[in-house]
Amino acid sequence: MPLNNVVPRFFLCGFVLIAAVAAITLAVFLVRYKRPAILWFYVQLAALTGCFYFFYRIMAGPFSESELLGYMAETNSVRIGCAGILWAISMVCMVAGFCFLLRKKQNDGKA
Repeated sequence: MPLNNVVPRFFLCGFVLIAAVAAITLAVFLVRYKRPAILWFYVQLAALTGCFYFFYRIMAGPFSESELLGYMAETNSVRIGCAGILWAISMVCMVAGFCFLLRKKQNDGKA
């Protein structure tokens, strides 16, 4: 994908910064509230990081000689598919985390 040379670097730095803040926030919540449902959000962050990796590889351009020789369309198609699957897994983990957090909170109120 043709982009200015600095765009992939900015995108990478922005993602790493936001992912680090999210991981630190999740660690604080895990220590403070001691709810195992928060672990679902770590899995979500890991899947989202994998999704970012595949998307970044598309955005940053060819990295190998085979990509330069004309296999880029096929490679990018596979990367888009992998990014989509990891994004879907990420969303499932996020919804599962919310469901477990809400279910646990409702049970706490009844007990």
